[in-house]
Amino acid sequence: QTLLNGGSFYDYYRTSDGRYLSVGGLEPKFLQGFLEAIGCLELAKLDLTKPESQKSLRDGIQAAIGQKSFNEWQQTFAKLDVCVEPVLGFDEIAAHPHFQERGMFVDVPGEPAGGQRQLANPLRFSELKPIYKHIGVPKGRHDPR
Repeated sequence: QTLLNGGSFYDYYRTSDGRYLSVGGLEPKFLQGFLEAIGCLELAKLDLTKPESQKSLRDGIQAAIGQKSFNEWQQTFAKLDVCVEPVLGFDEIAAHPHFQERGMFVDVPGEPAGGQRQLANPLRFSELKPIYKHIGVPKGRHDPR
């Protein structure tokens, strides 16, 4: 493994309340800023070319991230230029200002209960607009049994 194919600290880390943060940023300024934010600057001295150092780094990051809640970390990282993003649920993504502004979710008519909220087509064309008219079939409908 190399630093870019799973042999680094790029991963999802669990917060104290069971939520997750996605962490990356091999570039020294991002790594330094991140480690400083989590109170683990000493981990920057590890030689990331060695698997045992990579494991120590991941373990140290997990130990630190596990000390605070998702919201506490959100507040910490919101004002920093580091490569950390929250792992959001569907409802959180649908309510996120970025996705709201881009119109990335649509309510598609259909049964059951009058429709379903779905991810909109991410492709945007100046003249052609997608038409959303089917939510799909219920799970198991085409099951041959």
